[in-house]
Amino acid sequence: IMYDDPAVAEWIDQVETVIQLGLFADDLSAKAAAVLPIQSFAERDGTYTSGERRVQRFYTAQGPIGEALPAWQVLQRVGEALGQGRPKLSAAAVMKDITENVAAFAGCRYKALAHVEPQFPLVGGDDLYYGGTAYANKGGLGVQIAATAERSKPKTGKVELPDVPKAGKGELLILPTVKLYNREKPFAASTLVHPRVLVPYVALNPADAKRLGVGHSDVVEVTVGATAVRVRAVVDDATPEGTALLPRHLADVATPLSLQVGKLHKVAAAEKVGV
Repeated sequence: IMYDDPAVAEWIDQVETVIQLGLFADDLSAKAAAVLPIQSFAERDGTYTSGERRVQRFYTAQGPIGEALPAWQVLQRVGEALGQGRPKLSAAAVMKDITENVAAFAGCRYKALAHVEPQFPLVGGDDLYYGGTAYANKGGLGVQIAATAERSKPKTGKVELPDVPKAGKGELLILPTVKLYNREKPFAASTLVHPRVLVPYVALNPADAKRLGVGHSDVVEVTVGATAVRVRAVVDDATPEGTALLPRHLADVATPLSLQVGKLHKVAAAEKVGV
């Protein structure tokens, strides 16, 4: 969380007691009264809901390491110590509880999620047809939950949009973006993935780059509040004028989690840094 948002450092010291649930030790661990290790998704089973509202199972791929527990079980054990009842015995029991108390998930018990039937295109058959994957789904097709509009009559109301930050003179809107591979803690330890992470960069519109005297591959410093990060400049027509696109988790320090106003200036020209 400390690496996720630079604003965290400003308020975390105001919290009386910090209990951390995490996979890796980080800057927050030193501030926490207790650090409770949790399992990654690969060490446990459970369910997830996709963008098409499909609830599907996922299965344990790697046995638990050390004394780590699923996050839900850690929280329930803490609840038990506080007199809130005994924890569930399994992820299946947790899902059963959800199906009984959350209307949208009423038909999503594990048995229903495990249902499979032939899908098109067929994969792995005698005709060797490749339909985008060679994996035959034996774990279950899941259940697609209905949209709110399908379950009940939609309610109309006034939409209150948040105020959008406005850049002043010499400022840019700093818009965070996300790359598949980055320098988050879970990736950093991977000898396969980490070397493939992009060099930290910020994308600028050519008009903004010209105004700031910044060229492609120059080293620039992006400052948002008390946070400053040095990255490469990428001059790109696809970037909206007045906006800088700053990928998150590429630098070694936290970068903005939400749309912010910031400043940018050149630190070194590309030819002076070996580009």
